[in-house]
Amino acid sequence: MEDHAEQALKKAKAPFAKKGIKVKLVLEAGLVPANNIIQRAKAEKADLVLLGSTGLTGLKRVLIGSTAAKVVANAPCSVSVIR
Repeated sequence: MEDHAEQALKKAKAPFAKKGIKVKLVLEAGLVPANNIIQRAKAEKADLVLLGSTGLTGLKRVLIGSTAAKVVANAPCSVSVIR
């Protein structure tokens, strides 16, 4: 599973690399992904956090929570969410 995730990250980075845009890929595990992302953005003094959203709605969103919403609300930098 980790190998699959690493390959997906490399694929996502490719369009940025072609345009000379510096991107740092991070693959990390944790109980609350939003907290990991926010802490990493602070530590790295990130300019931008780019993340995807699964687009959950209704009861699923209430029960699971929204990582993207938590990051947008608490990140120390700009956040772009791709859906």
